[in-house]
Amino acid sequence: MSLMKFIHRKVKRLKDLDDLWNAIRIFFWCSFCLWAL
Repeated sequence: MSLMKFIHRKVKRLKDLDDLWNAIRIFFWCSFCLWAL
């Protein structure tokens, strides 16, 4: 959990990486859906 908070803070600072963050979120969401099947 601390790692996720750290990454979240880094992403909040680097607003230029919003597109990258969205791509990572989609990737994790897809991974979660595949794992749930």
